[in-house]
Amino acid sequence: MKFNQVEKAVERVAGEYLFKIYEVNEKTSAAGNEYWQVKFETADGFKVCDNFMFSGKAANKTLGLLYGIGIGDGEAWEGLDPQKDDLLGSYVYINVKKQKDGDFFECPWGKSGYKQHTAQKEAPKKEVAAAPF
Repeated sequence: MKFNQVEKAVERVAGEYLFKIYEVNEKTSAAGNEYWQVKFETADGFKVCDNFMFSGKAANKTLGLLYGIGIGDGEAWEGLDPQKDDLLGSYVYINVKKQKDGDFFECPWGKSGYKQHTAQKEAPKKEVAAAPF
């Protein structure tokens, strides 16, 4: 068998990367709880995916993500009515880390792991011209 020409993969390390949210899926857990499955990608194709719940302790991670894209204060749900379209096309810096028992990367908990892209703060996400991709 002959291999096709492929680009060498870039080895990733834990750290902060600028991601664009390119897909948000509404799902329901086996226990009947609704959540969003959010997919992120960097300009050079590094992808991560994570689930964001709306109840219990796991909701803190969701509040952190919303804060990172400029929605809310990262602490409370009062006054928030996020829709999945609010996330699509948003840019956010994520401080990804490797999972404890594996080679996969995961997103952090809470608002400390998510930071807004400066262009996101200056203009609505659909009009961000300064973002790199």
